[in-house]
Amino acid sequence: MRNYERNAPISDSNLKCTSTQNSMIDLLTTSCLVSIAIAVAVICIGQYIIEFLALWLSGDSGIHDRVFSAQAVWQQLIIGCLIAPAIETLIFQCFILEGFFYCFRERFALIAWLTSVSAFTAAHWVGGVPLLKIAWAGAILSGIYLSEKSRQRNPIIATFLTHAIYNTIVFIQIHL
Repeated sequence: MRNYERNAPISDSNLKCTSTQNSMIDLLTTSCLVSIAIAVAVICIGQYIIEFLALWLSGDSGIHDRVFSAQAVWQQLIIGCLIAPAIETLIFQCFILEGFFYCFRERFALIAWLTSVSAFTAAHWVGGVPLLKIAWAGAILSGIYLSEKSRQRNPIIATFLTHAIYNTIVFIQIHL
């Protein structure tokens, strides 16, 4: 870049987005929201299938434990649907996956994904909750993170929103 170009004054015309740029932003936003909706649907449908097969194979009637039964409903809502998904997205997707990519580049994406899913599953496993259902959710959430990252979007926001929406659906199922 030449000296005179670098020091050129910034005008309003340089800062305005063109209609092409605006339509591209709208397309990316819509595409991200569609990805989130599909991921939530895949998690829910997959977990219902897993639960149905587990109950059918075991003959169990299915008992759902309430982990936070002593807390007020509003506390469960805030913790389970906002705080936990934010913290878990940072730990299980952002730190683990980005840590692998920082150390090993993207050569070991599958190992990074498996590590993220395993850590998510281990942290969420509570006696009565089927392990496969937890692993399924972790796999989809890590997949969303990697998918959004490869498209050069905001994987943290997409993964957090997917997790928060899913937890809200579970919260509604438990409390209705």
